[in-house]
Order: sequence, then C-alpha cells, then structure tokens
Amino acid sequence: MTRSRTYQTTAAVLRYRPIGEADRIITLYTSTFGRVTAVAKGLRRPGSRFGGTLEPLNLVHISLSRGRSLDNVNECVAINSFVDLKSDLVRIAQGIYLAELIDTFGDDWAPNHR
Repeated sequence: MTRSRTYQTTAAVLRYRPIGEADRIITLYTSTFGRVTAVAKGLRRPGSRFGGTLEPLNLVHISLSRGRSLDNVNECVAINSFVDLKSDLVRIAQGIYLAELIDTFGDDWAPNHR
C-alpha cells in the first residue's frame, strides 16, 4: 500500500510509552491502516497542544505524517473519551485487556474493514 506524506484517520489509542524527556510513542489502531505507531512530540510538557487526547482507550481523529522509522502526530482531536467506561474499574480493566490483545496480535499497516 502506498502511503502519502501526510494522512488523517480515526483511531483508538491502545497504549503509549515515554521517550526522551517530553515525548511519547503512541500505538494506535485504525480500520483503514491497522496498527500504527507514532511519536507525539512535547506531549508531556505543560500546556501541550494534545492535552489528554492521546490517552489509552480514547477514540481520536488524528493527522499524521510519515517519518523515517515512526510517523509523527501533527494534530489530534478527541471524538470520545469513554468517561463511563473509565469510571468503572471492571470495565476499564476489560478495555485495557482488549487493547493489549489488539496491540499484541494486530499487524502494522494491515487494514481491517470488518
């Protein structure tokens, strides 16, 4: 599949991990592109433009640009934060478990249109 330099998609945030002092590597799952890993620069700084939008289990509309090894997050808008799910410990545990399964068994750049 040929990818353009920048692209937009709707994605579920599966997980993140810190990299450096202020950045995070975000793992997303999209129906269009499959699992995508990207860097969000400056996410951990106070006043970050991403705020709390790139938290696990959030549904976001995201703009990304291709990088050498990882893509870069340009813009991100939360579509749904699933506050009801995150206020119940059992439901959040189930959501995190499902996100871990998708992260483990999902393929990079393998679309799933089901």
